[in-house]
Amino acid sequence: MTAGAPLAAGGFIVALAASPWLPLPLLLLSAGLLSLLLTPLGIVAYHHNGQTRVKLKIGFLRVALWPRKAKKPRARPAARRRPKKAAEKGKMLKNLLPGADDAGKLLAFAKKTAGRFFGVISVNRLGLRCVMGSSDAAATALNYGRLCALVHTALPLLREAVNIRRESIDITPDFQAGKSDITFIADITLTLASLIGFAALTAAGAAGYILKKTTTHYKEKAVR
Repeated sequence: MTAGAPLAAGGFIVALAASPWLPLPLLLLSAGLLSLLLTPLGIVAYHHNGQTRVKLKIGFLRVALWPRKAKKPRARPAARRRPKKAAEKGKMLKNLLPGADDAGKLLAFAKKTAGRFFGVISVNRLGLRCVMGSSDAAATALNYGRLCALVHTALPLLREAVNIRRESIDITPDFQAGKSDITFIADITLTLASLIGFAALTAAGAAGYILKKTTTHYKEKAVR
């Protein structure tokens, strides 16, 4: 979603308000639905000193996802025997699974889906501060080189895939430190409208694949 989308949505609401043909309840309903579709959703992940925190972002609301509170273990029900119908369904599902001939198609579908998903998200902030250290100076230098190679290889690919608004990367070696100190933060946002559009397109592609496999399965079964 572009930066001018909220402004365009506001103009649309003003235009609706000026229209004499729409009743007030319908106008309020349209404005509420539009506001809901444009509400920013996202994930904020933060890691420091071995502790990781993940929060769900819904507008101005923040909900903690990790760490979770410990729950009491529940007793699992005893396994039941599968009837013949379930076995037949399992055989059919097995036939729907991708085979060697579908590997290229699935790879193309996965690549297209990943590109579509990265196109609807926006990274508000991406930060990495790492001070590499260990008891062995040679190991520190080796780990520092590996991390720099990994980050500076993945970062250009990430910049091409998503829109990164704020970025801060700082990796330094410390041959006097006994251990490494890593701080990471990622703030990822999308809207409900873009998420619905992505889910609809992905579901349509998956449904087309399943329909094709099902048709092929029944045709082969009819020939037999």
